[in-house]
Amino acid sequence: DLIPLLTSEGVSLTAYTKSNLSLTDHDAVKACLNQATDAQFVINCAAYTKVDDCETHKDLANQINGDAVKNLAKICQTTGKTLIHFSTDYVFNGEKETPYLENDSTAPINAYGQSKLLGEEAIITELDRYYILRVQWLYGEHGHHFIKTILSLMESKPKLDIVDDQ
Repeated sequence: DLIPLLTSEGVSLTAYTKSNLSLTDHDAVKACLNQATDAQFVINCAAYTKVDDCETHKDLANQINGDAVKNLAKICQTTGKTLIHFSTDYVFNGEKETPYLENDSTAPINAYGQSKLLGEEAIITELDRYYILRVQWLYGEHGHHFIKTILSLMESKPKLDIVDDQ
């Protein structure tokens, strides 16, 4: 969904998906970024986002959301690129009664949040120029998300019970 938006604004980009580049293939990622000599920014939208599955696949979550992001940060540092990284509000424990700020202490309560925090910490440690976007929900034409789920459920159920505290 980000690709058409950026290209419609005249941004020249090269996009990779999990079908043509695995973020965990460190050598392939390095080769791609080394070839992109004109690129100023790297936007990382890749992540292992199946929150419940992260509990039983912690190693995979840490590999994708932590180790691979660390590698990406190191490559961005050596190639002089700025990294724009999508993270999550799951790095917080959710107990604060006011909106979280960038400098609030993190305290993830699950494996997904912990794996995403590993990635954030790696970026902060390895890279001089970066943006970390802690998003709560992602929406778009493609992929699974809350709005699509609700629209689908509305077609098949007479009544929906939905959390109202987020």
